[in-house]
Amino acid sequence: VSPRVLKPEIRDRFLDMEAKISTITDPDRTSVDIWKSLKGPNATRETRMEVVAWIAVCQFYCRLEGGFVRDWVVGNYFSKPVNLPPNQWIEYQPSRIPLLHKDLVPSDLDCHLPQSKNFDIEAFIDALYGYGITATVIRQDWRYVLLIDENSKTGTFTMDLIEPHIALTHDRIDFDVSNLSLERGYTKDLGMRVDITGGSYPIQLETIVENIRNKNFQVLRPIDGENGPNTSGTVAERIQKMKSRGWTQIGTPLSFIPDPPSTYNAALVPYPSTTVLYQDLVTQMKKIPGANVISIEQIKNPNIEALYDYMKRTIAKECPGNDPNERELFHGTGGEAIEGIINRGFDDRYFSPSGVWGRGAYFADDPRKSNGYAPPDTQTNRRVIFYNKVILGVESVQNTTNNSLSAAPQNHHSVHGVGGVIDNKLRYQLQSTCSSLSVFYGLPKAHKTGYPIRPIISTIGSYQYELSKYLAKAIRNARPQAKSYIKDSFEFWHRNLHFTVEFEDENSIPFLDVRVTHTEDKLITSMYRKPTHTGLYLLWDSNQSRRYKLGLIKTLVIRIYRLCSTREIINNELDLLRKTLTNNGYPPHIIKRAPFNVYHITSSNNNTTPI
Repeated sequence: VSPRVLKPEIRDRFLDMEAKISTITDPDRTSVDIWKSLKGPNATRETRMEVVAWIAVCQFYCRLEGGFVRDWVVGNYFSKPVNLPPNQWIEYQPSRIPLLHKDLVPSDLDCHLPQSKNFDIEAFIDALYGYGITATVIRQDWRYVLLIDENSKTGTFTMDLIEPHIALTHDRIDFDVSNLSLERGYTKDLGMRVDITGGSYPIQLETIVENIRNKNFQVLRPIDGENGPNTSGTVAERIQKMKSRGWTQIGTPLSFIPDPPSTYNAALVPYPSTTVLYQDLVTQMKKIPGANVISIEQIKNPNIEALYDYMKRTIAKECPGNDPNERELFHGTGGEAIEGIINRGFDDRYFSPSGVWGRGAYFADDPRKSNGYAPPDTQTNRRVIFYNKVILGVESVQNTTNNSLSAAPQNHHSVHGVGGVIDNKLRYQLQSTCSSLSVFYGLPKAHKTGYPIRPIISTIGSYQYELSKYLAKAIRNARPQAKSYIKDSFEFWHRNLHFTVEFEDENSIPFLDVRVTHTEDKLITSMYRKPTHTGLYLLWDSNQSRRYKLGLIKTLVIRIYRLCSTREIINNELDLLRKTLTNNGYPPHIIKRAPFNVYHITSSNNNTTPI
């Protein structure tokens, strides 16, 4: 629901809320005002969270949602753990995701990344740093998790930057009070993540705001969660968390299922990876040699679901014990059929007449069988397999193929074919699955003019790779082995080895990357560079990961400390490195915060005395 202001009859009671909305959504907010929220005498953890939210919303076009809007912007609620210093507010999960103390309100920022603009996490981190805000990034498949202000006196907080393809449907909305959002330019307005203003039990924006101010909340889906009734991570647990903070549950839980947008028949919702079903499916898909599950998405199609429920009730009446014989089975397909099944279900107008048991929709209890009917996408090389609820009803078991069938025999609802399939393990190992062309990689020589590359060719996963590997092993075992071999190049050329000797030039001589200078009673070491050295390293604007560029700086600094034996030489080399980094396009703020003073961690003793 697009943002709007509250109705005039109650708007005057929430002017303080509108002021907070403006601090987050006004793109014309002044720098002076921002710095007051960060460093001013009245700066708090919450005002610093507002600045981070403003950067995300106004500079990077994100949409702010969730608990921060509910607790701080609308409710003006805040609390901190009693008798616990800020550096003890964080716990880490086994996945290294930071988890804040349960008594911390507001706890985090939830933002959805923009759909129409590219989002650069490195640019976002640089924008935070420009305001003196530190952040640590943890990347997950569907979001970025940021730990912000970890060492700040006002206290740390976390931020979720959620990928735009994550559908906001019933599976993401638990309570009415968690359904609010803020957007850039709407300086006094509130929006909704999901439209709950229609249906049998409509809830309007004003009702949500009133509920927040009174600390009431309405549950929008059955309490039994995705992991089973009353288990960890389900709605029941989140209800208890709200009650422990002084909120009151009102009404009975609603079974609110929002429909897809009017222009679509269905929506795809990422399935929670922590659920038992998700893990079971991943285990089953591992039966397919070389298969890797990229994502599992649940199809929300209200029309198909309603039709399925009707057919289930109808068929159940014709089955012994009213059991419709519902199974979960796989179906592989490709091309336009994928979108067709998502939007229209299994349409008999498109069934192939060439099946071994005639015209119909085919399902299998083994994903390897369905994988054979799921051709890879020509661009992404990915395959799609559907995991379906199937009403089998009364089965007609067919032991031999019969391609003349056009429907199940009389008094039956489905055909169970058990003949004509060869279960050959070797065949599955050797068949081409998810095959691709050989890949040409180039390892750039960054120190060379024109960036020449060192070619590497990979055939792993290419067409007939498994077959080639199998034949190579068979041939190797069949052919006789050599009785002798050459250990290394020295063994081959030892009779023709020639050595050269190099003498000092002006009391110094290069040895690898070190120039060794000889004085009266000691040796002094410094950096040595070839006469052809150009000072060219990995450019800042090159298409490489940011961590490699930061790692380059640290590597060069440690190299200086380890190879140079006097403080004077070290300082000169560090100054030269700063100039070199500038010439390679590294921003001043990156050079400024680079770890140039790593001497205490690279040497266990004071190495200023010449060796």
